[in-house]
Amino acid sequence: MQIPGFASFMVASKLKFIKEKLKVWNKEIFGDIKVRKFKLLEVINSLDSKEGDSGLSSEELVQRAEAKAEWAKLSYLEEISWRQKSRALWLNAGDRNTKFFHRVASLHSKFNYISYIEVHGTRFNTLPAMKSAIQGFYNTLFTESEAWRPQVDGLFLSQLQVTEKEFIKLPFYEEEVTRVLFECCGDKAPGPDDMKWLSFSKIGQPLRET
Repeated sequence: MQIPGFASFMVASKLKFIKEKLKVWNKEIFGDIKVRKFKLLEVINSLDSKEGDSGLSSEELVQRAEAKAEWAKLSYLEEISWRQKSRALWLNAGDRNTKFFHRVASLHSKFNYISYIEVHGTRFNTLPAMKSAIQGFYNTLFTESEAWRPQVDGLFLSQLQVTEKEFIKLPFYEEEVTRVLFECCGDKAPGPDDMKWLSFSKIGQPLRET
């Protein structure tokens, strides 16, 4: 993508673009994992039945082994997906924890669901009404009615030194970005931008000498 603008705007725009592409990939490719597992089980069961009747050729033995390996891989990926959705990071994936992760994730979805909101004593329970009520509430909250503001003229405010200003404008080094990325936890809960593994607390640890 070629996006004009400041670097931070370019990064944010590209992350949004990637997010939408990942949603499509998750729905069309990864999302059909149950269907793929079912088809693999059909192949395995068919070959097992044939083995009991007339035996299997060497090619069919290889086919069954590959189908079993692929089924195990898909099962593990499904469990990891539900583990991330459940945010139960104290329990590792494996040992058939998929049902537990599924229940926890479903419970999170239940608590995150908003059935209604109440603004100034009035209840709104439809999505358009809730959106309008929330927008109206914050429009009123952040609308300024006073015409006068206090002035800061004549106050002494601390300023950045020349060396500090130059330090702020320095470009990020590849080593800095790499260190921050590798120190991030891959199972972090989504941030405000819904992107995982972003640990912004580590960005405040510069590599450079001031």
